[in-house]
Amino acid sequence: MRPTLYTWSKPFKSISNSNTDSDSNFNSDSDCCSSPDQDISEIVCNNICGNLLLSDQIANLEIWKKSIVQDAAVTIAVFNSARNTASIKVIVIRTVGSPFKFTVPPGNTLSTTINDAESIRVSRIGSGITEGKFCLEVCFPVFSDDNRKNKKR
Repeated sequence: MRPTLYTWSKPFKSISNSNTDSDSNFNSDSDCCSSPDQDISEIVCNNICGNLLLSDQIANLEIWKKSIVQDAAVTIAVFNSARNTASIKVIVIRTVGSPFKFTVPPGNTLSTTINDAESIRVSRIGSGITEGKFCLEVCFPVFSDDNRKNKKR
């Protein structure tokens, strides 16, 4: 699967799929969030989907772990089959702050978006075989070449 590629029209301001600048009044040099140390040239997003099968042998499963230096924003959706009797507990470990947790009852899909995600674990609450599906969209910034050169100095 090919990653989705987005480009910023100005650093930390607006995201678009083109190079046109429709926010010229909003994006000015006096904006609080612009910084030469934080120029993002693009945001890369990867979509990841898979199946879940939790049982007595595998009751807990780490379905994603960050292995890049950049902060990652993750949107996660977890589906729990209506045939199941157990719920699925989702735990998102973050770089800063407490883990974010939610529980998906049988026959439901729940989702959330988390900034600064480090890893995602799922576990079965109850007994029996628990089947489901998950989809992730993992997005992270890619810094401009000029910014990388300045940071090395």
